[in-house]
Amino acid sequence: MDWAAIGFLKASSVRLAIFKTLIKGPRTPREIRIELDIHFSQVSKCLSEIESHGLVVCKNETSRKGRLYSLSKHGEEIAKTVAKVSGWND
Repeated sequence: MDWAAIGFLKASSVRLAIFKTLIKGPRTPREIRIELDIHFSQVSKCLSEIESHGLVVCKNETSRKGRLYSLSKHGEEIAKTVAKVSGWND
């Protein structure tokens, strides 16, 4: 288990919320921003941070608009543990 990645997610409520949103399925940054009611700059920064840790991937990197993000294989592997240690019921 990658406890460093889990600690990284839990260290920021915004990163954790974005990760939880992506557990439900692929999302664009705009969809994440609307769903979580946070600034676009926060979404962009946190997605970049989470992606740099190998937890999410951009499905269409060459697109300038409508980029679609989802959990990576590594992100999917740790999602269940993150849910347990974060007390998520859904």
